[in-house]
Amino acid sequence: MAAFERRILVPILLDIAKNHPNLHLTMTFSDFFIDPMEEGVDLVIRFGELQSSSGVVARRLTSQRMVIAASPGYLAQHGMPTQLDELETHLCVVGYRRGQPLSWRVEVDGETKRISPPGTHQISDGDSIIEAALAGMGLCQMPMSLIRLYLESGALSSVLDDISSAVIDVHAVWPKVAHLRPKVRHVVDTLVELAEQARLD
Repeated sequence: MAAFERRILVPILLDIAKNHPNLHLTMTFSDFFIDPMEEGVDLVIRFGELQSSSGVVARRLTSQRMVIAASPGYLAQHGMPTQLDELETHLCVVGYRRGQPLSWRVEVDGETKRISPPGTHQISDGDSIIEAALAGMGLCQMPMSLIRLYLESGALSSVLDDISSAVIDVHAVWPKVAHLRPKVRHVVDTLVELAEQARLD
């Protein structure tokens, strides 16, 4: 998720590069799936399930709770949903990729399920989804790391917490090679260490 990379990972990567002058960064941010082998990319940070591939190696860094939230102004006008089926009567700001709205993850009876809320507004960028929710355009679902500050400040309020507890894994993915390049190994090891300290949450 590009918003996670920009907000959480960029400061970390810049700090690593600052302390290692021989490490040169070329960064691209996209919510689209890319194959690091085909693109010639050293390292990819990927949200969600991994597609099977014999050409890559993956290391789980952390898991993020997916939170459904809206602005207090929106909830005052449209009401607070208390059951899953009530989402059908709400405005929703959903992700958009390859011409399709993205589903949300919810936890029902201990099982993670995907649902398709009304795609009132469909936006391909995570930061813009949050901006739309802050502007009172509807409910959104985003990883906790991206909206925690808004929840703490009261700019957004979480809803349906009993079902909005599903998590999504975050992986570091790199091409499978006989000898991992030292710079890639250093970045991966640093990210793993920071993840263990909850610095990626």
